[in-house]
Amino acid sequence: MQKTVFIVGRQRSGTTVLRELFMKYGAFNADEAFHGEIERPNRFYGFLAERVAQEPRLVNPAHHGWLFREYLDGLHGKAGDNPVVIDLKYFALNAIPPEGPLTGQVPWLVRFMEESRNPVFHVIRRNKLRMHISEEMAKKTGKWSARHQGDMPREKGKVSVDPVQTVMRIRTMIEDDRAAKLMFANVPNRREVIYEGMFRPDGGFAPVVMNGAGQVLGRTDLDPKPSNARMNPEPVSELVENYGALEAAVRAGGFGWMLD
Repeated sequence: MQKTVFIVGRQRSGTTVLRELFMKYGAFNADEAFHGEIERPNRFYGFLAERVAQEPRLVNPAHHGWLFREYLDGLHGKAGDNPVVIDLKYFALNAIPPEGPLTGQVPWLVRFMEESRNPVFHVIRRNKLRMHISEEMAKKTGKWSARHQGDMPREKGKVSVDPVQTVMRIRTMIEDDRAAKLMFANVPNRREVIYEGMFRPDGGFAPVVMNGAGQVLGRTDLDPKPSNARMNPEPVSELVENYGALEAAVRAGGFGWMLD
């Protein structure tokens, strides 16, 4: 039976390391399907560009729902008996407009998850400060992931962040998680995975991840070692240039635990 695995979360939340686990055991990689780089293989907008070139009328977003189904059929044709794994960031949940009246509509992709009953892994990283700093560091170094220490930036240095904007961003990210949870309330095959509980003290995947992935893959022999290295394991004080100002703002905002 064709199976599509959706891994949903914010940037820097841990979706990539979970997607890599599925890929290690044969899952077909649809990558971050709704990112705009159409030259990357197996992404939706690359497929859409080809179909629009064939039929220009398909540029209208009203057609994109059934085109997504066609896109998935094509991926499953490549995947054979293996599942297709899609990394779906929050910003993409509204990429395909809902059908029918707009008021109160659940996003089309979420409705698709409800109806298809495909497995959905909702990854939440509670430490939003870490997420923000990790994203700023990735922008600075140009390095978003690494398979081993040799792939790490040679000289990472530190980032400087706006303390007030950082606290506002933390609050926004918390609200995004709440909104996503509400969207997924009726998705029948959803698992919530907390990033801070994804790993054992030795760095391997925790049982909650191994059991969830094993059930989807139908295997009990998964290797708990992640395929990706942690990008920014250092204390926050070693990653931020203006740490003193950041610390004061974050503690005043009620998020001091994120510094520890």
